[in-house]
Amino acid sequence: MLWNLLMIPTVAEASAIWWALELAKAANFESVCIESDAKVCIDALSGPTIEFPWKIRALALQSLHLASCFSFCSFNWVRRNANQVAHAVAKVASYPFLLFVI
Repeated sequence: MLWNLLMIPTVAEASAIWWALELAKAANFESVCIESDAKVCIDALSGPTIEFPWKIRALALQSLHLASCFSFCSFNWVRRNANQVAHAVAKVASYPFLLFVI
């Protein structure tokens, strides 16, 4: 069931934002700037909490809770063509069966 939800692009993007905040907290960052080409996610995190799309509501609330741990945290929408590296990594990450051998 969870895997099916992650196949929904908006849920996958919301999960990536939450994970980035988890990593930043674990690394003891004081300030973070989250950039994403997922406008729905960025709008949800930047606007009133009542307007969360239901599919990402729990992830968005968890992300906002994590964001409050930083002295500064911003959520910024960027066009996909300005976010090519993250897009390529997300595309590869969507294939869980892919193994990298060094």
